[in-house]
Amino acid sequence: MRLIRILLAASVAVVVTAPAAYAAPDRKLGDLLGALWEIALETPTPDNPLGGGDPCVDLDGVVAPFQLGSNPLTCTVTSETKIFVAAVTVECSTAEAPPFFGENEAQLRACAEGLDVFTTLTVTLDGEPVALTPVFTPLLRVDLPADNILGVEAQSALSVGHGWVALLHPLPPGEHVIRIEGTGTVVGDIDVTTTIVVERGRSNLAA
Repeated sequence: MRLIRILLAASVAVVVTAPAAYAAPDRKLGDLLGALWEIALETPTPDNPLGGGDPCVDLDGVVAPFQLGSNPLTCTVTSETKIFVAAVTVECSTAEAPPFFGENEAQLRACAEGLDVFTTLTVTLDGEPVALTPVFTPLLRVDLPADNILGVEAQSALSVGHGWVALLHPLPPGEHVIRIEGTGTVVGDIDVTTTIVVERGRSNLAA
């Protein structure tokens, strides 16, 4: 399960990129990544975006595709929706066994950053490259439910995530093909494409 969660890169990043990406402050990007991990850690597996739930996560109006594996993913959004890309992301916590364990914030940051290693990582939208920014989440204080994606007993825990991310301007109406390619020291090679369908009008998120 843990290795699969590191493979988020294959589908998360692929689903979100835009030609008009703008430079948001690192703190804001870290907060968005933290909100995404809080949902993943605190939501029971059947409803979890990394389990049986909707992988097109709504972060208070910002859409963040988030799923496991390399299966094709489609998120339908409006032409006014910003998209948060977590191209590759890893989290460590006080609830997990090594090498994903840390006792305090410093250890958790070092753990997450040390496992989030790719020798190459490229994200494109319709063939155009998208810039990614490395960020940490804040120190997260999460309540793990009984049926959690970590596979541990229900408990309160501390967590920190690290990832390569981007916050993007809304995409124009139509279908956009996003591709992520990378060579990872932990997960090996990835090559995944994803489609984002942008419609005018009311938002309709679908996997």
